Amino acid sequence: MASFLGIDLGTSATKVGVFDDSGACLALSSAPCAISRPAPGWFEQNPEDWWESVVLCLRRTWELGIDPESIDGIGLSGHFSTAFLDEDCRPARPAITWQDARAEDEAEELAERVTPDSARALLGIDLPFSASMPPARVAWVSRHDVGGATRTRWIAQAKDYVAAQLTGEATSDRHSMLGLVHTVTGGSDADYLARLGVSPEMIPRLAEPDEVAGHVSSQAAALTGLAPGTPVAAGWIDAYCSMVATGMNLSRCAFDYAGTSEIVGLLSKQPPDETRGLLVIPLKPAMVAVYGLTNSGSGSLSWAVQAFGAGATLETLVEEAGAAPPGCDGMLFLPYLDGERSPVWDATARGAFLGISSVHERPHFVRAVLEGVALSVGQLIDISRGLTGVEPSQILISGGGAKSDVWTQIRADVTQLPVGVCAETETGALGAAILASVASGLFPDLSAAAAAMVSVEKVFDPREELADLYGELQSRYNSAYAAVRQV
Repeated sequence: MASFLGIDLGTSATKVGVFDDSGACLALSSAPCAISRPAPGWFEQNPEDWWESVVLCLRRTWELGIDPESIDGIGLSGHFSTAFLDEDCRPARPAITWQDARAEDEAEELAERVTPDSARALLGIDLPFSASMPPARVAWVSRHDVGGATRTRWIAQAKDYVAAQLTGEATSDRHSMLGLVHTVTGGSDADYLARLGVSPEMIPRLAEPDEVAGHVSSQAAALTGLAPGTPVAAGWIDAYCSMVATGMNLSRCAFDYAGTSEIVGLLSKQPPDETRGLLVIPLKPAMVAVYGLTNSGSGSLSWAVQAFGAGATLETLVEEAGAAPPGCDGMLFLPYLDGERSPVWDATARGAFLGISSVHERPHFVRAVLEGVALSVGQLIDISRGLTGVEPSQILISGGGAKSDVWTQIRADVTQLPVGVCAETETGALGAAILASVASGLFPDLSAAAAAMVSVEKVFDPREELADLYGELQSRYNSAYAAVRQV
């Protein structure tokens, strides 16, 4: 039996899992990572904290009885944040996380200066120039942090920093360099990068995510307990790892990674002619991910617990919400608590409760939050269905949001699709392990690996009697942003 180690750098915690070749989890450990908010709308992390959390998780993994010599390969997953590293692959300045909205001006300038046709030619995709994308972040650092920019030798992602500590080499993949290199060829354009204040030499060596990018060095082995020479796959950003481990490669499955942020979409053989606010990313030949990213998925529920809890536990609040009437007697929630990415791409968007009346009590508000996130999922699936022509037969869900039966049933009712809960909800770590399994040669490709390592634990069927109610609520939700934006 082969076993693979998946390292997943989440926004607030790092998780390290060991999985066998059937996807069964042999061990899982986690450690927190601090987030700094030095100014309104700013979200930063110290990359050294990422590495310290990985080392801590690995030591706990060995304490759980895993033999480091049994690990056949290591895969990496990390949140979509931008790290700035010096010549020795150490932090040149704090990393800017995916939640950060400081680069709104730079994003607007890029959108004005780089036409959609030029962006498509330079980057191979239709990329929204938003504050949440690397080009705007990099441009902000070049303009506002000259010292940090001067010290920067490599532009990287979170998982790339960990890879550098494991192998001693600066590597990445073309998808993690989204907006900086051509997403199909991996090539870079010097004039375009110069507009951002960087050069092609600052892009690390690129490898395929399921390709061996290096091996554990003797220094890293001494610090972590890993066996020296263990192969390390280049890895992917957590969205793609989670998509792979949430059944993206399985036939006619929509995927929904219900983490702090929601990742929802479909796999298509061909890129659609338009995007309608979604991301269209060619991952492999005849393997195009058409998906949306939200800012607040499970994060909305975490906020609701703080806002409405008054000493009640999360479980109590969700139980109350489950007993509240579907549709919340007309109340609607927009989950734009920290701006929104897909499909509106508006860092200034904010959450709202609409249709509040005197009949509404705490259970209504909490259920409205759960329904609002589910309606966001429904909107993204409807858009991806229309773009691809793929009619999903079910949704596979994973992540923290998949642990609530009440919430999963709401998602099924809203979308009117069966929702299968993945047996392994820690899909960032599992997805990273799947990459390692392909890099090791155990499986020929990601589809074969996913077929062997992804399984469904239980399925929630939609209640047909709620189709009209949620269809009407979905229409209200889809039109609410444009109306609320005006006020």
